[in-house]
Amino acid sequence: MIVREFTFLEISKLQHLLLSHIFADNQHFPMASQIQSVKRWKYDAFLNFRQEDFEGSFVTDLYKRLEDMRIHAFKHDGKQSSTEILEAIKESRIAITIFSRNYAESSWCLEELTILNGIRLITMDMEILALL
Repeated sequence: MIVREFTFLEISKLQHLLLSHIFADNQHFPMASQIQSVKRWKYDAFLNFRQEDFEGSFVTDLYKRLEDMRIHAFKHDGKQSSTEILEAIKESRIAITIFSRNYAESSWCLEELTILNGIRLITMDMEILALL
């Protein structure tokens, strides 16, 4: 499968969208790195994606750019246990789901998405941003 490369402009637009839509009002939505007294969120964002579709491309660039902007994101790399990944989901402020052509073939991706949606519905605390 060929995954198209995203341009710098497209990644910049995504960053702008994240910052303006989700992190714009720091009084009501402080980033995890800004919370000193109560650490409710360990991560600002949880990246949900099919690893085989994005190795060394868009997700890696997105993760680096988010971190450069002090948006602390969780990106699984295949080394974490399922327990660690589930904890990261619970400790994340938003989820960014990156759909690819083969996303639905991964039972683990679908499981993560189900958990993310469940948290969103039950707690009304998590936003899910979907990238197609």
